[in-house]
Amino acid sequence: MENIIDYCKVGGRIRNAREKKGLTQEQLAERTELSASHVSHIETGSSKLGLPALVRISNTLNVTVDSLLQDNSSVRFNVYLDTISNILKECNEEKSKAIVDIATTIKDLDS
Repeated sequence: MENIIDYCKVGGRIRNAREKKGLTQEQLAERTELSASHVSHIETGSSKLGLPALVRISNTLNVTVDSLLQDNSSVRFNVYLDTISNILKECNEEKSKAIVDIATTIKDLDS
């Protein structure tokens, strides 16, 4: 399976959020119970980031996990696809067609 998370971009967003917060890598490491070298590797994308560490980092930096993952568009797309699919499952044919028509109209607004 193809890796859908760009760890370099996630790490860059973590670094930017850390710098905005005025923290050093060492301070972030201490507050998240990670090693400073691991934080450095996360920020450069040379180390993968687990979910527990990602949550601790986002809480420490007072940013959402979503904001750290934002450019992983295939992840976002799958969330929307699942949501729309679940909505359509609950609708009759007339309502489903209306939803598709609305979505098509919105998509075509920029064209």
